[in-house]
Amino acid sequence: MQIPNNMAAPQNMHMVGQQYMPLAGQQNMPMAGQQYIPLAGQHNMPAAGQQNVQMAGVQVPNNVAGQQYIPLAGQLNMPATGQQNVQMTIVPQPNMGDQQNIPLVTSPQVSQQGPIQNGPETKILRWNGSGWTQLHHFCAGNLNLKRTMLKSPVGNAAIYIHDLKDDKWVSGSLKLHGLWDLPDVQVMINNLRSDPKMGFIDIGSHVGTFSIVAALMGKKVVAVDPLVANVIRFCKSVQDNNFTDSITIFYTAISDSYKKVSFVRDIGNIGGTRIQTAPSNVSTTNVYDPNFIDTVRLDDLVPHIPFKKAFIKMDVEEHEFQVITSGVKFFRQIDVRGILMEWMWQKTGQYGLRLRDYLLSLGFAPFRVDGTTTLPIDHYKLWPNDVLWRK
Repeated sequence: MQIPNNMAAPQNMHMVGQQYMPLAGQQNMPMAGQQYIPLAGQHNMPAAGQQNVQMAGVQVPNNVAGQQYIPLAGQLNMPATGQQNVQMTIVPQPNMGDQQNIPLVTSPQVSQQGPIQNGPETKILRWNGSGWTQLHHFCAGNLNLKRTMLKSPVGNAAIYIHDLKDDKWVSGSLKLHGLWDLPDVQVMINNLRSDPKMGFIDIGSHVGTFSIVAALMGKKVVAVDPLVANVIRFCKSVQDNNFTDSITIFYTAISDSYKKVSFVRDIGNIGGTRIQTAPSNVSTTNVYDPNFIDTVRLDDLVPHIPFKKAFIKMDVEEHEFQVITSGVKFFRQIDVRGILMEWMWQKTGQYGLRLRDYLLSLGFAPFRVDGTTTLPIDHYKLWPNDVLWRK
């Protein structure tokens, strides 16, 4: 996520090559008094009055104590004041194995007052290690989340945001100005307008700013994000704006191999969260665990993309090369006309040259984001922080 030039650097960041970088040791800093839900292998605590979780038709007791705090991305303390029924549908039916005996944790800070789900629900798909699982009632109930109004060139919509102390850039801009990154949003709008059949793919969707604007245009949207704190808010925004037929959220991280990953957090900037490989023995069965998730390849999205021509926005904090190279089938079957990509980290990172060459081999050419000026191929380290790759 690029930080606007007109904003002062936060105290917990220093300048390296005129880019903002988090200081070492600042990630994963829990707030005072924060408690954690026990992970697999730790003791289970019986919950008073909790309901059962349905998983592929099997009733699984929920064994997590009530009134515990579940830290989400950004280390938010969120009490689970009530419980709800969470259903999971396999898409398609995989071999569940031992997963049927593992308790799940219900949604953070849910007060069950009224029906579980009012109207259509957001389609959320999560990788279970061998296939996609559709999560039902993922953001049901009354969630105590902050909401503001997104104001875009194509219309307005309600959008749920983070507390500004946890997400000062994206949520802060949405709260103060009604939009985040207007120049890039306008680039997306212009490209989507070029073809009525073009859909939008949002890789690193955060709370869904770009996706919601695309849906306001009447476009079909596929969005990807690995952070439960983002997906919970995005899910509610989709439902509140009646975009459940337009937007599908893949609650996962994309990489060039299947593995479990954890998160390196940028304090005060949830949009700057990066992934790193986690020990293979950690549990990822808790769908609300903010600390670990399974990765997929870009190719795994293909069967669930409801369009054949696409424009992509990609903001994955240094992981762009791994995402792009995991889509061999993807780029054969989806006619991608443009990729709006954060290039800030590629100027000095180890994958910049390889990513440039791979995209050139796919037939893309680099432009400034306005699409009018080509960038010099041999000087990729001097390119702007955001680049438009276009066919």
